[in-house]
Amino acid sequence: MARYLTTVRQFNRPTVLFVAVCMLHAFAFHGIYSLLVNLYLLRLGYGPSLIGLFNGIASIAIALSPLTAALLSRRWGLKIPLMFGLVCSTVLIAILPVAELLNRPAQTVWLLAINTLIAFAVSIWFVFGIPFMMSLVEAGERSRTFSIRWALLALGGFTGNLAGGWLPPLFAFLTDSSVHTPEPFRYALWLASALIAIAAIGMKRTHPGESPEHGLSAEESENNGGLARLMILFLIVALLLQAATNSTKMFFNVYMETTLGADTVGIGYVIGAGWLIAIPASLSMPLLSRRFGHGRTSATSSVVCALALISVAMVPSIGMATISFLIMNLMLGAFWPSFQVYSMSMVKPNRRPMIYGVVVCAGGLAGILLGAGGGPLIATTGFREFFLISSALTLLGAAVFWLTLLRRAQIR
Repeated sequence: MARYLTTVRQFNRPTVLFVAVCMLHAFAFHGIYSLLVNLYLLRLGYGPSLIGLFNGIASIAIALSPLTAALLSRRWGLKIPLMFGLVCSTVLIAILPVAELLNRPAQTVWLLAINTLIAFAVSIWFVFGIPFMMSLVEAGERSRTFSIRWALLALGGFTGNLAGGWLPPLFAFLTDSSVHTPEPFRYALWLASALIAIAAIGMKRTHPGESPEHGLSAEESENNGGLARLMILFLIVALLLQAATNSTKMFFNVYMETTLGADTVGIGYVIGAGWLIAIPASLSMPLLSRRFGHGRTSATSSVVCALALISVAMVPSIGMATISFLIMNLMLGAFWPSFQVYSMSMVKPNRRPMIYGVVVCAGGLAGILLGAGGGPLIATTGFREFFLISSALTLLGAAVFWLTLLRRAQIR
């Protein structure tokens, strides 16, 4: 812990500002918005099929982000695209509830279109955020710095989900409405939009650094064909590894409410606790990575996530869903910072938006698969089969990761 405190005290001002912006964004987007938007759709009268389509179509925008990242990074650098993502997210989340004023066909189109644009804006934020962070931190401090960043993101997600769970009852009380109507959820979404606007102001005051490291993996140093093969491998691996976690991100709150009968406050506590439990795991990442390597740490943690999701599928109870969800998020606390450092260490600094764009693209493709296919599957057979298939995909991804990238990489 003393080493972490020393690392935090040594953060330069841009790093402090950027980590604070990331934490506020996690509070607003991963906390309030992600918790409530699916439940908002339920209040508008939609079911799992439309919610699956809602998330699946939005994932198309995420899948297109690498091409946009490649174009923007060459012309605008790192900061301007990050500002673009935050400002667009602010406006789009604010106007999403305009759907309440429309008739049913127009309302459906509006919800799908606006959420797709939100997903695109947020994906740009994610694509450029990790390379931006790499530019601020010396190579020797990246493991600890990224683990601290993820711990603070988890803290933001935890507090955001707790707040998000209480916001509908609070706004229902203030507006004399009901938590079973869209109105209190609309005000909560507007609050999330306002917080992201504050994050954009903070981002405007943050300036990128110059990364001192220019190391390559043997894969890229050969030629452009080596880089292309590396990108394809990352696309396949990241897509499969994110299947289990994306399935819970998209449908866990719906599963808890419609199948297990949990209320919004309870769901907020469970999801918030999932963010909180990721904090010690993320802080332990440097120790694990120093012993096993960043790649092996991320691969092993993804396997545990997949096994935990099997428990959710096989034992339909609030208790088992809560325990398994907490285990998954504990593993995510180690997975994401280790995978981010691993992937960014494979290429030159100017290639990092492309590589992490591929990772984000993989999440989008996983969302298309799970959203467009998962909604009808859930409506037909239930959540059990959906969670089992998602788990199997992640286990397959871990096997591919071990047999390709981990075997061939010289940098861990």
